[in-house]
Amino acid sequence: MTLEIRPVAPADVDAIATLARVIWQDAYAAIITQAQIDYMLDQRYNAPRLLAELAKPGYWWDQAFVDGERVGFLSCLLSDTPGEIKLDKLYVLPRRQRGGVGGALIARAVAHGREAGCDTLVLAVNKGNARAIAAYEKHGFAVRESVRVDIGGGFVMDDFIMARTISQATMKLKFSKMHGLGNDFVVLDGVRQSVALSPAQLRHLGDRHFGVGCDQILLVEPAAQPGVDFRYRIFNSDGGEVEQCGNGARCFVRFVHEQGLTDKTEIRVETMSGIIAPRLEANGLVTVDMGVPVFEPERIPFVSPVADVVQPLMVGDHEVMITAVSMGNPHAVQVVADVDSAPVDKDGPQIESHPRFPQRVNAGFLQVLDRHAIRLRVYERGAGETLACGTGACAAVVAAIARGLVDSPVRVETRGGELNIAWGGPGTPVMMTGPAVTVFSGEIEL
Repeated sequence: MTLEIRPVAPADVDAIATLARVIWQDAYAAIITQAQIDYMLDQRYNAPRLLAELAKPGYWWDQAFVDGERVGFLSCLLSDTPGEIKLDKLYVLPRRQRGGVGGALIARAVAHGREAGCDTLVLAVNKGNARAIAAYEKHGFAVRESVRVDIGGGFVMDDFIMARTISQATMKLKFSKMHGLGNDFVVLDGVRQSVALSPAQLRHLGDRHFGVGCDQILLVEPAAQPGVDFRYRIFNSDGGEVEQCGNGARCFVRFVHEQGLTDKTEIRVETMSGIIAPRLEANGLVTVDMGVPVFEPERIPFVSPVADVVQPLMVGDHEVMITAVSMGNPHAVQVVADVDSAPVDKDGPQIESHPRFPQRVNAGFLQVLDRHAIRLRVYERGAGETLACGTGACAAVVAAIARGLVDSPVRVETRGGELNIAWGGPGTPVMMTGPAVTVFSGEIEL
């Protein structure tokens, strides 16, 4: 595949307008009315307006071609806010949205912004366009505010304003590289050094070719509430912040102990999803109280009128039976005959971004070995398949017990090693025990 980004010329205006109509119809048909779609297309993509925008100073238009076919375009302009460039339009044909086209167009907008001396790239996206919001989050954008926009013609749209940093200022940062069964982390001490990283810096840190490389970045911060020892923040390698990470929790307690931040063997840690209590055991393993699992769809969150333990989910052209459960983060667990041949690479991404999981989901594939042992693979939200997933192991055991397939305690075999999970049933917390290893420490310039 040959991907090329070119500036839009006046002779391209009619083709851009036609492409916009095709893409808008696909992206917004289920979000706004057809009358709104037609109004926006007529107002924003008529030839005189497009030609006028092309001629404006501080306004850039680019288009993407794949193997010579025009498949997407963007426009961006300098914002009224000093230091900001606005990504005004970015559209890619649906069948080309997984080929890196959107990322290449965003990179062009970043380049325009940097050339103009801007440090922030902003955009507006309709609140109902979950697919676009998730895609922008993967490219380092975060929601800054909600706005209601009067688009004229008696129509209004409810949008999110999203932003990402594009400045190239650098900083030196000390870190430790750790892993729990091959699920690897870059761990940062935010107690003794100031750590405020942009999504782009987080992605660079997690990049296995140009950074340190990891599945997640873990940040230790001072406690923000009484009765708690530390705050624990987790960022996926795509730069997005998530609620919970079980393997990371084990590494967290070992890190703060090894770094001399505490002399306690058991600590209380604040996460986005609540308080957890990891404990260093005498044998070198770490046990974590992962909290009580949640099955209520609205709390996972999972779009379903019922809270049945097993529910059907359409994945592409076939149906799978899943158990939806939250361990502080959402999981969709299915039972398979053999994890080695399970369609993790094919079905995992589709389940992760399934519209019935509005915050995306971790996709688990479990194979029952006996009443006290399972095998597991997990396609993690924002990270892809990892060698092990602590919350995924907890969710899989909870799902298997709830289905009557196994009994506590359960040995979970992952591609990175073994975890031991115990759960006493509804209303009781899940206990996870496994290793946490420090690989090396270093310093990186971001």
